[in-house]
Amino acid sequence: MNCSKVKLRKKIMKQVLVFVISMLMSVTLYAQEKNALVIKLTNGNSYTFILAQKPVITLSDGNVVVNGSASTTYTRSEVEKFYFVYDDGSGIETIGKNSIMFKYMDGANVRISGLKENTSVSVVTLSGKMISTQKCNGTGTVTIPLENMAKGIYIVSFGDRSVKIRK
Repeated sequence: MNCSKVKLRKKIMKQVLVFVISMLMSVTLYAQEKNALVIKLTNGNSYTFILAQKPVITLSDGNVVVNGSASTTYTRSEVEKFYFVYDDGSGIETIGKNSIMFKYMDGANVRISGLKENTSVSVVTLSGKMISTQKCNGTGTVTIPLENMAKGIYIVSFGDRSVKIRK
């Protein structure tokens, strides 16, 4: 193996190690007192998940995988950073440019806000059966009622994103 390949491997291993350590520190330090996870992407978008339970964040095959009351996967290269914040649940939120707020509310509804007007939001079962499709309103918000759905895992898709939710 030539010297340049060895240097490249060392550089990649160092970057992965720094990322893993920072993830572990973030989860350990902040997950206990914070109730929302913010994921900022390299394209400028950010996604906020209000957490009903503490999530498990893992690296798997070059992906950042978030599992909890909602689950989603991002490729490592598209995640700029993630962090935990506190959300008081008041529903008063400041949404910046390119920010999407995903709120799993009381097990009865999921609210997605910060979408572009008329974005289509669909809910399907893991077997691919369409449960519902809605267009978001003029404020960029859609609320998906869950009370009539059976317990299970569903996939909510909007824009270029899909999120798994567990009812």
